Amino acid sequence: MLFRADSGVAIGSGHLVRSMALAREFAAQGAQVAFVCRERSGALLDLPREAGYALHVLNEDTARSQEDDAHETQRFAQRWEADLAVVDHYALDARWESIVRGSTGALLAIDDLADRPHAGDWLLDQNDCAPRAQRYARWVSADCALLLGPRFALVHPEFRAARARVAPRDGTLHRIVLFFSGSDDTNETAKALQGLAMLDTRPLHIDVVIGATHPDARGIDETCSHHGWHFHQQIGYMADLLAAADLCVGSAGSSSWERCILGAPAIVVQLADNQREVIHALTQQGCARSLGDARDVRPADYASAIAALNAADLAAMSRAGMEWIDGQGAARVVCAVAQRIAE
Repeated sequence: MLFRADSGVAIGSGHLVRSMALAREFAAQGAQVAFVCRERSGALLDLPREAGYALHVLNEDTARSQEDDAHETQRFAQRWEADLAVVDHYALDARWESIVRGSTGALLAIDDLADRPHAGDWLLDQNDCAPRAQRYARWVSADCALLLGPRFALVHPEFRAARARVAPRDGTLHRIVLFFSGSDDTNETAKALQGLAMLDTRPLHIDVVIGATHPDARGIDETCSHHGWHFHQQIGYMADLLAAADLCVGSAGSSSWERCILGAPAIVVQLADNQREVIHALTQQGCARSLGDARDVRPADYASAIAALNAADLAAMSRAGMEWIDGQGAARVVCAVAQRIAE
């Protein structure tokens, strides 16, 4: 299995992280896994390496066109003798996919924008919360299998394992986890911390999590130290924090599914356009409270939203999340791929 995904300061870590989640499921079924990633500022190249996967790094200076990227990936795919390519990349479309698919024989494209053509055998959009096949009708061929909705959400196996030891919350509020995204380039974390500082957090355990490329890691660390909050950067134990959390504050990115799986209630904001539908689904399902577009949110809004929650609210959100998302998304994707290949 060959995965093509990038990470970095400009694009965050979401593409690589969800590809890693699917890679782990394939590997658990006995597949050999390799990653092709481009070298760029803040790229998390150690993630696939530390997982034990083969890694081919594309030079940052060779990113001239999709075709160049595809041919370089194709050469590695041929050496690797890949049977399936998985691509999770907003800058790559059917032109890239057609070239690489010619060497691997099968291709799965991961997307959530529905804004460009694809040439794969499967199209996965875990964020299509109200699955509508017509959304991709103009972008895929008639025989492309569509895997749509959060029932296919790709999360690390640690979240599925942690689910076995958690139960819906009873509504007490002792621990809060604050995490927005792997990059958080607008530093929404700092704004939310200002809101927390408006509350009496002395009885609470506050965990603040940021990624490796956060633009103000030192400032966030100093703020946490001043208030007695717990600072974490680029961690491998997020599932443990969410399993213990009574409330989360963050964005409506891929971490939304992790929170739901572990029954963690949430206050969320929208950091990107492709999170709008996710926020709507989270609130409709009763898993989270939304503050809307982060650009319109003030520190006091975070403080007010937290203060307004009662035990019944927290308990209801926790139950709703666990009932909606079960953590088996990656397994469903692997099953769908295996069934079609067998046919």
